[in-house]
Amino acid sequence: MRYAARSFQCCRQRECAGRVTAATCWGRDAADAVEFFVSRTPGLSVSDATRVSMTDVLVAHETPEGVLMRAGVWVVSARRPV
Repeated sequence: MRYAARSFQCCRQRECAGRVTAATCWGRDAADAVEFFVSRTPGLSVSDATRVSMTDVLVAHETPEGVLMRAGVWVVSARRPV
């Protein structure tokens, strides 16, 4: 099967050529966000010093809604030719 992909035209508010950015929640607080990041790679050994450093960096992103950071994704649409 062949699919034709097309990117979106540039739009307003953080959207351009199919790339969309938005605030995303990575944890309830900095420590929770560190656990989430570390859990993405099973079997990975992360030292306590590294966890403390990660927590220190993520504290700046803590809000009442959780640890919020900007993330970007590509929005792609496709259709099957008739």
